[in-house]
Amino acid sequence: FPVTIGHKALKDEIRSNYNYTCYECNKVQRSPGLSIHHIDYNYNAGCNNMKFALLPLCNSCHGKTNFNRWFWFNKYISYWAKPYLDFDKMMVVHNF
Repeated sequence: FPVTIGHKALKDEIRSNYNYTCYECNKVQRSPGLSIHHIDYNYNAGCNNMKFALLPLCNSCHGKTNFNRWFWFNKYISYWAKPYLDFDKMMVVHNF
């Protein structure tokens, strides 16, 4: 997280919203706290209370997301976009 006013409170809120449970492995972890993962790897996403791209991960799972980022981005983007998109009705068109 960039150093911003209230970033600790935002991280604590994300952890609380998920009942202090890692999104990936379901491990409950209160102390030390879960890491907060930016789904889109945009570390400014935590600013201005934009919580939609943040997930709590234990240190083990968060470490895994630093490798093969395309895999993790695609895995978690469905979580991020699901409230806004109906994947069953989407059609991807490629213009090459």
